[in-house]
Order: sequence, then C-alpha cells, then structure tokens
Amino acid sequence: MTKISGIIRAMMMICYYVQLFLLFYMICCVFSSDNCSVKSSECGYKGECNGTICLCPSGYILHQNKRDCQSELCLLNDCVECPSEDKCSRCVNFISRESGKCIEQCNGKAKILFEGPYQGNVCTVTPDESTDIVIAIVAGVSASLLLLIIISLAVFFYMRKTR
Repeated sequence: MTKISGIIRAMMMICYYVQLFLLFYMICCVFSSDNCSVKSSECGYKGECNGTICLCPSGYILHQNKRDCQSELCLLNDCVECPSEDKCSRCVNFISRESGKCIEQCNGKAKILFEGPYQGNVCTVTPDESTDIVIAIVAGVSASLLLLIIISLAVFFYMRKTR
C-alpha cells in the first residue's frame, strides 16, 4: 500500500511541475507577443526581424499591426503598397479585385498573386452560390423521380406479364 501511495505522490509531483512549466511558458508568450523572435517569418510584408522588433527598409514604415511594412506613399487604410496616393496594389489582409480597396474578409474566392496590378491575397467576389444549390437540389429530385418512374414501370410490366 505504501508503495502505491509513493507512486501516486510521485505522479502528482510530476503533474505539479508540468503545470508550473506550462504556466511559465504561457506567461512568457503573452508578454512577448508583440515581439518577433529570431525567425523572420513572424514579420509580414517587407519586414525583417531584428531580434525583438520588425524593421522596414527605407521608404517604408511599420504598419499598425507591427508586422507589415507600409509604403510611405500609402495614405489608404490597411494598404501597404501603392502606385499612387489614391490607388492600392497590396493590402494587409485582402484586396478586392473589383474595387481595388482593402477589405478585412473575402466573401468570394481569394488567390495569392505575386505579379499584376494587385498583389498578395486578391479577392474575387463570386455570384451568389445559392442558385447553384437550388439547381443541384432540383436536378437530384428530378433524377430520383425519373428513376422511381422507370422502376415502377418495370415492376408494372413484370407483374402484368406474370399474371
């Protein structure tokens, strides 16, 4: 009995130390979330990581999100690359192909483009997909009704022939 209680006590101590480690790790992550690590992948567009912060090349300033570098020419909200003051070619999140404006969410199809007038996550708004669903439902119901009619006719003629 004492051997089992010793094993249980040891397992409880291990769980306690694991909990302390996880708590310490979570606290460190919370307080260092604004900083980048040695990986430059945490910095966004044109950003280079310098140990604790993302640095931008000349002609660019750090965006509000502290990850992406924004061209000094850009005056538009969330725009990071501009051919002119009132035109955007690359955004922090998505750029609409139709309007050329920066948007938070893409309600259509997004495609990553590296060349052309719009670059980055380019969003193309697709027509409402509810009509496609209606067409699919109508086609499925029609096909099942046709199959039901064919099977019913086959059973009818079989029964008529065997009488």
